[in-house]
Amino acid sequence: MIIRNIEELQIFSRWLRDILEKHCHCSKYLLKEDFRPVEINFRRKIGGNEVDMIITCSIGDSSRVIKRTIGFELKESDTYKAVDQAIKRRNDFTWFYVVLDISVEKILSLLRNKPIMRALEYGIGFVSGKDDVVVISSYMKQNIHYSASYMNLFDFLGGENAT
Repeated sequence: MIIRNIEELQIFSRWLRDILEKHCHCSKYLLKEDFRPVEINFRRKIGGNEVDMIITCSIGDSSRVIKRTIGFELKESDTYKAVDQAIKRRNDFTWFYVVLDISVEKILSLLRNKPIMRALEYGIGFVSGKDDVVVISSYMKQNIHYSASYMNLFDFLGGENAT
């Protein structure tokens, strides 16, 4: 599926529009002539692994266009499996998100568990499909080291499994 007009973004959930605006510069305030097509693919193999959803977008002006990719692991609720799959696929994408059909509160609770918290070390973001919101933004692959700041958040929140 290729999105060629900015109006077509309205068919998507708020969380997806927010990710497109942040990472692909697809804003409703953008002039139509400045909008670059966005390609969305489902169930594609990348690097030997199947990825649930891939977005490819072009960023830059006409003199220098850069292609960027966003990978998504979509799960109803199997967070542990989603995190394992996301970590395996992370290096193939500029940004990566785990999208779960659970509440923000439940996602934040799960992120206190060390096996789930590992995803933050890889700059992987989390989305609550149930609440239609990005819970934690993904870091660009080149800036994963900044994701350590999320670990400080969970240290502050405490809990028996926090580091």
